[in-house]
Amino acid sequence: MIAFLYFTDEHIFGIIKTKEGTSVRINLIKSMRFNQPMDMMYMSNDGVVSKRRIKVLQMRGDSCVAYCYLRKSKRTFKVDNILALVPVIEKERWAI
Repeated sequence: MIAFLYFTDEHIFGIIKTKEGTSVRINLIKSMRFNQPMDMMYMSNDGVVSKRRIKVLQMRGDSCVAYCYLRKSKRTFKVDNILALVPVIEKERWAI
């Protein structure tokens, strides 16, 4: 089990990856609702692990459709293959 909590002023994201991936699914739905990009560690079916930045577009059963910034295209990811999920926080830059 992987446990991680991340707090921002507006959102609370919790990552507790269970075998069923239910908490991962909840965080994917939250990120889709708030239009929040996520950094994800993903393991492909052949066991290759990659880090990807995604923007969730749609949930479909046991998978999610997301824009992948690494591949620059829409991709389908199996929820059970997501190893870690963290929201991307963009800091505002002030120019004076």
